[in-house]
Amino acid sequence: MTRDERDRAITAAVLRSPLTLRAIGEQHGLSAGRVRVVAQQVRYTRWMQKQMAREERLPLHERRVEFLPFSTRLKNGLRNGAIVTVADLLRQSDTELLKIKNFGRGCLRELCEWFDANGVSNLKDPPGTPVQFMTAPCSSCGGSGLVRRRIKP
Repeated sequence: MTRDERDRAITAAVLRSPLTLRAIGEQHGLSAGRVRVVAQQVRYTRWMQKQMAREERLPLHERRVEFLPFSTRLKNGLRNGAIVTVADLLRQSDTELLKIKNFGRGCLRELCEWFDANGVSNLKDPPGTPVQFMTAPCSSCGGSGLVRRRIKP
């Protein structure tokens, strides 16, 4: 039995069995400490799934950036800049974002691509404001990404 198979069996036992961690460990030939680690992983995974489901029900501008499909480097950069939600992110200009420690053109390019894919503008307008957009090359990230810009009336 491989370690993954054993962990799956322990996970099933932790979820379904009223036994103690020590008893589950004895059944599978493991220490109570190893069973405890697997049980913590199971609890964390279930908690994370609930959090992600809760975030998906929120409007886009209220979602936290930690649950969005960004790279670890981008998430860390946004955390360094005290940016928690998409609304916080939309309040920042490209130059303000580039001033954040470890937030470079690559992170900005990734943001531009995400903005374009999700139809989000990087304007400072409040969420829900009707605005017409045009897609233009993003000059802040070297012109390789696309960003939505306001069409002036």
